[in-house]
Amino acid sequence: MTEKRLTDAQNAAWNTAGTIIYNLCLWAVGVAVVRLSPDFRAPGILQLSMAVTNVFAVVSTYDLKMFLVSDTAERYGTGGYLAAQLAASILAILLCLGYVLFFGYDAATVICVLAYMFYRVLAGRAEVFYAVEQKHRRMDFVGISYAAKGVCMLAAFALTLRLTGRLLPAILSLTVSTGVWLALYDRSRAARFESLGCGASRKNALELLRYCLPAVLSTTLFTAVVTLPRQTLEALSGTEALGIYASAAAPVAVLQVLSVSIFDPALRTAAERWSTGDLPGLRRQLGRMLLLLGAVTAAALAGAALIGRWAMALLYGPALGEYSGLLTAVVLCAGGYSACWLLSRVLIIFRTLKLQLVFTLAALAVSAGLSRTMVLRFGMNGVSFSVLAGYGVFFLLSLWAVFRKLRGEGETKDA
Repeated sequence: MTEKRLTDAQNAAWNTAGTIIYNLCLWAVGVAVVRLSPDFRAPGILQLSMAVTNVFAVVSTYDLKMFLVSDTAERYGTGGYLAAQLAASILAILLCLGYVLFFGYDAATVICVLAYMFYRVLAGRAEVFYAVEQKHRRMDFVGISYAAKGVCMLAAFALTLRLTGRLLPAILSLTVSTGVWLALYDRSRAARFESLGCGASRKNALELLRYCLPAVLSTTLFTAVVTLPRQTLEALSGTEALGIYASAAAPVAVLQVLSVSIFDPALRTAAERWSTGDLPGLRRQLGRMLLLLGAVTAAALAGAALIGRWAMALLYGPALGEYSGLLTAVVLCAGGYSACWLLSRVLIIFRTLKLQLVFTLAALAVSAGLSRTMVLRFGMNGVSFSVLAGYGVFFLLSLWAVFRKLRGEGETKDA
């Protein structure tokens, strides 16, 4: 029997719908903690947990999803990717623990950050299963998983927070609901397409970890382009300021999620075009995606200007409606992230991993170097300005490298 496959457009529709529902639920977790807490301390701790674990969540996923999707030669079995992801997850948890202890957070904050890190590890495990389904062009399973998992974790978080009045049990309930869904649904769906134990050797896992290291370092450091300015804001202005900024930024992340979910299913096609030498087709595909991203960002900017204040007041209450002036720069950050993400995926398809790492280091140096000055001068908007400067550096360098490859110049790969 011929294996059923969906088109890129169908996969994008399923992936986009599921991802948006999931991220809306994740955003609603932030709304719930604001609404159900007497002050901004709990929201601040939750947003700090999200910001800190963003860096180490990248380590736990090890960018293996993109490598599996673009592995057109099927160099490694799925079991090798799963074994590598398990090792990376253990490393991520240890690094996260060391990080929060080094910065001297109080015990309650440390425990909340670690509990949230376990949730991120489980979410990263699911990404390997999603990659198998994407490789076989069945992202309907991915969309269903995202949507159902998001609803379950939001319900668990809000109910637990309402009953206990404490943040830690609420985070733990979110983690447990994610783990149960992973075991009951995600694993079984991926197993329909491939043997999940295939290639599960220590040699394959270690080789994958070594091979993917430059890309993982790049993605980790790229996350820090946002994390370090946010931590600068928290250090200079306090946890409540971070909670306000992150709450304003959270709804705009829908733009970021929308862009990524639309483009992600097409990356398998992009990898196949690269492997077969169809450079004109790949140039046209990438050009269309960048133009679409520009149009979506422009529409979001118009929406923020027209209804931003009203929307923030409706979602968070009148107090946060006063901070709608943060939205313009935050929207630009979301658009910038999406453009940089797209180009970074193309660089991984090209296997120009070391070059990608160099570009990320340059972006991080700019963002971190400007963060203190920008926050002191522009307050919460200074976070966005620092991030935008870093994104701009990465985008321009990556665009140059990608189109150089698409003109057939340079070496085929550097890793």
